[in-house]
Amino acid sequence: RELMAREAPAGRPRPRVAFVVKPFVATEEWQISVAAGETVAVLDKLDDGYWLVDKSLRGRGPFGLVPGLACCWTALNAAAAAAAAAAA
Repeated sequence: RELMAREAPAGRPRPRVAFVVKPFVATEEWQISVAAGETVAVLDKLDDGYWLVDKSLRGRGPFGLVPGLACCWTALNAAAAAAAAAAA
């Protein structure tokens, strides 16, 4: 909970946008469910492989952790993200 409540440090770069290529169903209160095809803002990448994401893309939440390598791919652009989802 502390992780999700903290504020981004001043001067921190804007969050990266990620395209969800594999659905994930949350099983813990600190996780968040995401569906294939959703776009999320990646606020932080943790050492254990989880990513802190914002489903609103605007810093309004909902926020939660998802396994980054298992379900999200950092999108360079929408076309590349769509191609990655089709290949998955």
